[in-house]
Amino acid sequence: MKLFVAMPYGPVTGRLDQDDLQTQMEIEFDEVWEGVIKPAIPPGWEAKRADELHEPGIIDKLYAEWLLEADVVLADLTFSNPNVFYELGIRQALSQKSTVLIAQKRSTLPFDVRNQSVVYYDYFHAPSASSFRDHLTATLMAAAAKPAGSRSTTTFPACSSSAARKSARASATRPIENRNCAKLRCAIVSWERLRAAWIARR
Repeated sequence: MKLFVAMPYGPVTGRLDQDDLQTQMEIEFDEVWEGVIKPAIPPGWEAKRADELHEPGIIDKLYAEWLLEADVVLADLTFSNPNVFYELGIRQALSQKSTVLIAQKRSTLPFDVRNQSVVYYDYFHAPSASSFRDHLTATLMAAAAKPAGSRSTTTFPACSSSAARKSARASATRPIENRNCAKLRCAIVSWERLRAAWIARR
């Protein structure tokens, strides 16, 4: 099984509640990766973050392979990192495979993903790490077992057919009325570049 992890890197200071301008905290996301996420990855799985794609080849090809072809994508939504949401939008728009969402406890997530299941960890409470890892392991294995097209974490339909892509492009030309439209437009703008890389890889 291949697992692609979309998450921030290094120490990041941010707000768990984007409407609370007074309260900020720092999370070392490399510690989350090494101490919380990695130990939860099922044995035998191959897992990568974007900063670990060091195989020979053009980065766009590697990025397309891991983001679109991985059996499961894990996205950490803590601090509403724009790169993570960009990758999540592409994955859920263009792939029919599973996505698992995690976040720091007490995170207030954007409206667009509140209807999706999220596994919460607590970076500031070490004793809770063990139960989180057990939960995450079970969640990853369940996500990998789902047949393509049966995702439980879908925000909008996958653009897998020419008709769907045509409809999505038409939607992208209309005024953006909500965040879902913004993410869909972002994914469609990226489609041609990723598609070219995908074809070149084959």
